[in-house]
Amino acid sequence: MKAHQAAHRVATQCRVLGVSSSGYYAWQHRPPSARAQADGALTEQIRAIHTRSRGTYGAPRIQAELAAQGTHVGRKRVARLLQAAGLAGVSRRRPVWTTRRDPAARPALYLAIFGAWFLSLAWFHPRLVALLDLAYHDVNRSRGLYYLMERSGKAERMVSEKDISRAMREPPQTTRAKLRGDFIKHAKQKRRDYTVDWVHLKLNDQAQRTVLCKDPFRSVDDRVEQLIAHM
Repeated sequence: MKAHQAAHRVATQCRVLGVSSSGYYAWQHRPPSARAQADGALTEQIRAIHTRSRGTYGAPRIQAELAAQGTHVGRKRVARLLQAAGLAGVSRRRPVWTTRRDPAARPALYLAIFGAWFLSLAWFHPRLVALLDLAYHDVNRSRGLYYLMERSGKAERMVSEKDISRAMREPPQTTRAKLRGDFIKHAKQKRRDYTVDWVHLKLNDQAQRTVLCKDPFRSVDDRVEQLIAHM
């Protein structure tokens, strides 16, 4: 908030954020919490491990290195601190891009969609990230962030509507979607009751057999084949 005082009064920013001015000024003089201090120390450990790996280690391997050193923390916490420090590991998987972004458009875009309150948040702040994720995946074409970006020329579509329609009927054969599609197809053929979400495949029978598919790029899984065989 202090960085934006020239353009926005503190009282205005506090009102938009839903906090009191007195609370903000008290926070300015308050020492860092124990959690913040612990995160700072842990970030230094993470940075050291990342540097020794020549920038190749991501959250899973850094978590393992920390455990080997006697520091036991959750992977999500390691991933959060990695992101906050601007660090990332190297993945051997080739990413699949469906749009091209214009990084220079980010500040204006945030302001247009969320208003002035975002100015006091770092771009990786969990609250902002969560709101952006929800807005980006909103399928309503009149308010979805992707569609707003596309119409304003800040995002370039890489696939056609025809490609998207075909992908909805024919799951990509090199990703987790193939496993999900095979499971659903066989369950319908056998008239079995089932439940499917982003990562779970479940037969709603007495045994309640469930398979967790965590890897989005895994298209072959013996557990799924066994689940289908039990239908």
